[in-house]
Amino acid sequence: MFQNNVKKDSLDYWAFGIEVSNPVLSWTLVFFGSLNFFVINTGYPCLIVLSMCLLIQQCVNILSAYEKQLQSMAFGPSCFDTLVDYFCAVEIIRLLKDILSVPLFLALIISLFDIFVSVSSLLYASDSFEVPAILALEMVLTILTGIIILVSLTLYGSKIPESLLKIKETAGMLLVRNAKQKFKYGIQNEMMYLLRRIEKSEIIHMSVCGLIEIRKSFLLTAVGGLCTYGLLILNFKRKDIQQF
Repeated sequence: MFQNNVKKDSLDYWAFGIEVSNPVLSWTLVFFGSLNFFVINTGYPCLIVLSMCLLIQQCVNILSAYEKQLQSMAFGPSCFDTLVDYFCAVEIIRLLKDILSVPLFLALIISLFDIFVSVSSLLYASDSFEVPAILALEMVLTILTGIIILVSLTLYGSKIPESLLKIKETAGMLLVRNAKQKFKYGIQNEMMYLLRRIEKSEIIHMSVCGLIEIRKSFLLTAVGGLCTYGLLILNFKRKDIQQF
């Protein structure tokens, strides 16, 4: 019964209410209509988010490789270039932060808007207004897509500050290890200076147009906001039902 309702609702939806008696044409309309919806509503956004996550992951891989190199570094004049490479990596991260600022804003705001609209539409549907099966499926798919985008960008965006924090901790460990050594060469004193700069350097967070920093706690904030508005919608729904 549910499958028949889905097929009927899908055909009415993609045929714009026009009566279609040919089974082959009906199947074609439903198939290509659903395919286009999936590609536009799910495929393209996920592909764009995947490209952003890959860019972020590439920077994380660079930082992880540098952190391992720093851990195994034998303190000496030959390692001066290794310490200088950190500041080059930081410049790359700052550039990536500026490049992804607007795309992150658009991706997050669209995903939150899609989740809010879809959830509110499903919650606000009362007995007098039954959501068609095809629209319900599209709303569920939209919610899942928004959740995937929100979680992926938040988790990947928070990897960069975590990698930078590990590098700072490693630099601090090297400072403690070599603090009591007396160096005869000026370049080794410069290396100690660079290690102090690395240890005291600020943690760079991916940001959404400078308004919000991407942290794992952002997920809790987003979920809390959606739950709050969801409860408000349910409250409005109950008031409307009591009035009628």
